[in-house]
Parts: sequence; structure tokens; C-alpha cells
Amino acid sequence: MLKLFKPLIAKPLAIALSLSLLAGGAVVMHVDGQNVAQAQSVSSISLVRSAKAKGLIGETIAGYLDVVNDQSIDSATRAAMKDINIKRRDEEYRPIAQRDNIPLDQVARAFGEKFIARVPAGQYILNDSGQWTRK
Repeated sequence: MLKLFKPLIAKPLAIALSLSLLAGGAVVMHVDGQNVAQAQSVSSISLVRSAKAKGLIGETIAGYLDVVNDQSIDSATRAAMKDINIKRRDEEYRPIAQRDNIPLDQVARAFGEKFIARVPAGQYILNDSGQWTRK
């Protein structure tokens, strides 16, 4: 008798457990995904801050980070810089440009001016003439 009901019990139980695990897994993955994204963002910021302090990366008037004087930087730092630049463009500049119907590069430049104003002494900035200078 148990053998007859075993498939009937086992299948719904397996489905219920699968759904339960899937739902729980999705929540955990979402939370873990959030944590991973935050960790990557924090990691990107700390890598870039360190590179800026070492004079490897600087702020540009165009509103983006760039490598100072074409120095070599490791791939993780380059990826972090690229990640931050993409986030600036997609999450900060583009929404303002679309909302106010102005060119993206104008929005980016306005931010670039603000970023340059906030750069600590000793770090590099790329000025209007295309020269890297220490602030």
C-alpha cells in the first residue's frame, strides 16, 4: 500500500520542497546578489581610491576617470575604473540628459567640474588643455 502512495506523496512533496527551496534560494540569491553587487561596488571604489592616491588614475574634466599619462595599471583596477565610469554614465549622467533634453557630454562635463573641485590636493586631474596636473 505504501508503494502505491509513495509516488503520490513523493512527487508533490518533492515539488513542494523544490518550490520551497527555489523560493528560498531566490531570496537568498537576491540578497546574496545584492551583497555581491555592493561588495563589487565597494571593491571598485577602494581600488580606484587607492590608484588615485598613487597617482595612477585621475578625474577628467569630461566627468570620467582615466589613467594618468597612459601608465600601466592592473586589470582589476582598470575594470574597477571602467565599472565606475559606466555607472556614472548610465545612472547619473544619462537620466539627467534625457530628462532635461541636453547632450550627455554636457551633463558629464558639469559633473566633471564638480568632481575636479573635490579632488584632494596631490591627486591628478585632466584639465581643458588635455594635461594631467597635480591639484
